[in-house]
Amino acid sequence: SASMAATDVSPSRMERAQREVLDLTNALTGDRVGLVIFAGGAYPRLPLTLDYAAMQTVVRRVGVQTLRSQGSDIGAALEAAGSLLGAAGSADRAIVLISDGEDQVGRAETVAEALAEDGIHVYAMGVGTPDGAPIPMAQGGFKKDTSGELVLSRLDENSLKRIAAAGRGAYVRSVA
Repeated sequence: SASMAATDVSPSRMERAQREVLDLTNALTGDRVGLVIFAGGAYPRLPLTLDYAAMQTVVRRVGVQTLRSQGSDIGAALEAAGSLLGAAGSADRAIVLISDGEDQVGRAETVAEALAEDGIHVYAMGVGTPDGAPIPMAQGGFKKDTSGELVLSRLDENSLKRIAAAGRGAYVRSVA
């Protein structure tokens, strides 16, 4: 969502998230990967594949302007990722959620718990800082609320920790 354009981490939350995915895929061998992007809704961008180069190409092309719908529905993102992973099987399955933790819908913990019951662990990586930063707008300036006040987007680590705990995973904050 637009909050990922905030620059409380360098160069921005979105670029930091992209770098984390690229680093993760560089470390993998033999594990299938897929990609779901989300804002107001969730959209699978890459089905499960062993083609890490394809994953990296898709990740480099995704940006905060990729999705027109705004807001954050982490629960929808987790459901879409769970669908990519498919029905229960013998293989270990995991979702790595990379987010600032802002969630306007608030059902992510429930979804993470259901995924964990189906054998899918949910790990969360926080991108941003608790102090936050203003959200840059594509047309210039920064996002303001209905009363004209500057909107600060902050990393919600507590939310991400709760999601990871419900998903029987772990939480870590992205650091440079």
